[in-house]
Parts: sequence; structure tokens; C-alpha cells
Amino acid sequence: MVEVVLTFRFGTEFNEARIRQLAESAAGECRDTPGLRSKALLIDAESREAMHVYLWDSEEFARSHFTPDRIELIAALWGVEPSVHFDGVTRTVAIPQATID
Repeated sequence: MVEVVLTFRFGTEFNEARIRQLAESAAGECRDTPGLRSKALLIDAESREAMHVYLWDSEEFARSHFTPDRIELIAALWGVEPSVHFDGVTRTVAIPQATID
């Protein structure tokens, strides 16, 4: 497996509501993406950053998804060019959902 982290550094253009809206509108696109196991959005308002953390079955799937053209489209949509980091995952642990009464 491989993890891919896209980091967006917004500076003065940071708008948390807009970031959440963009992430929500893109969520449906991920459902049928081959090789994608999960995606999470992290927002750090203090540092004016947002991160997308993807978990892929393989680096091949991840790299075929994050082509230079796709990164360019993502940058245009988000208004800032993300840094892209690929990292191998050595192990994951499934944690059962807790029931809240």
C-alpha cells in the first residue's frame, strides 16, 4: 500500500468553509476510483493548511491517478498548487466501529 498526501498552503486566501465545500463536492468522485481505499481531509486553520490523505492499494494506482494534468486541475480548483508526497505504508490496523448508546 501507499499513502499520498496533498498539502495545500493557503496563506491569506485561507477559507475553511470553502475548503470543506470543495472537499464535499469532490467526495463522490472518489467512490469508484480503482485502487483507492480511503481519503481523509485534514484542516489546520492556525497554519492555514489543508491536507488530503489518500490510502492506495499500490503506488501504481496512486501515480496513475495523480498525473501532472490532474495535479494542474486540482491546483486550479483549490486556487493553490499542492505539494504531493508518496510514502509506503508498512502496516494498517482495522479498528472496529464503536457503538454509541
